[in-house]
Amino acid sequence: MVKGELTIGFIIICVGVLGFGNVEGNVDVISFGACGDGKTDDSQLLGILLIPNTSEWKSNQTHAWIIFEEVEALTVVGSGKIDGRGESWWKIGTDADRPTSLYFKRCNNLQVSQIISVNTPRNHISIQDCTGPTISNVNLVAPGESPNTDGIDIAASSQITIKDSNIRTGDDCVAMNGGVVGINIINVNCGPGHGISVGSLGRNGGTESVEQVLVKHCTFNKTQNGARIKTVPGGKGYVKGVIYEDITLIDAGNPIMIDQYYSCGDHCPSGASAVEISNVSFVGFHGTSAVKNAISLQCSDTKACSDVRMEDVTIEPAGNIEEVCSVCSNVRGYSRTTTPRVPCLS
Repeated sequence: MVKGELTIGFIIICVGVLGFGNVEGNVDVISFGACGDGKTDDSQLLGILLIPNTSEWKSNQTHAWIIFEEVEALTVVGSGKIDGRGESWWKIGTDADRPTSLYFKRCNNLQVSQIISVNTPRNHISIQDCTGPTISNVNLVAPGESPNTDGIDIAASSQITIKDSNIRTGDDCVAMNGGVVGINIINVNCGPGHGISVGSLGRNGGTESVEQVLVKHCTFNKTQNGARIKTVPGGKGYVKGVIYEDITLIDAGNPIMIDQYYSCGDHCPSGASAVEISNVSFVGFHGTSAVKNAISLQCSDTKACSDVRMEDVTIEPAGNIEEVCSVCSNVRGYSRTTTPRVPCLS
């Protein structure tokens, strides 16, 4: 963990294969070539970084492997690779026992680019309490069946840009959690994975919000979900100002989905409250669906979804699916030039 302001960048310079598993305490990055003088660009990742294996990791010590905190204008760039060696991690314990590979907290004007992260134990990249981060030209890769390996997980952050990247992983390619305001996700190839998701929001009756979201020129390739908004019954807060636009679907599961009954299965209580969803647009979706219900808008009977717009949508069946259709409840808005039809939208 490092605090302070660096004018150009920071500390990771690695040549060859570097494993921190047998190192106790802090690593002296100066011995690996970093200057740390505030002038020299030390923020290169070269070679391969190997995460400690399960026997070397102290799960009660930290929730992440590489942590940057309170570094202004931090740049992390390079052609190197972070290898999470996740095959052994995915078999053990709960999510809390598996570390995120790369974690940034309160790093304003952060830039991350050109790195490769493979087989992370949990999230590849987590962003927390950051203003103005940009993530570009990254490749994040893990098997589709690897548990909770989100590509980029974001919370309590604003003015975020994610662009020109490939994310193939076992959970959300990008997950937008509570407190996200102003995010542009442009030209991201997602799949396998669980799609590009807002939420889940409102767990344990919590109050959470996400607003000003643009997802554009993205591809969902054999993903479990596509464009998804998910909230938990009994929560509070809101989701508003969300646009998914110019989306390519390749045998995608659940291409368009709003789910206000997330995580409760067939035993969803109505509850006295719900996270309010409004001003959401799905525009320019084209391609194929791997499930019959290509469009699913399941909104709360406590607080219906409002101002939901669907335009220029053409979704065809893939594989053994003979036809696609839509299901919806408690939603208000309109659809135009949309296939399949969405009868609950005027």
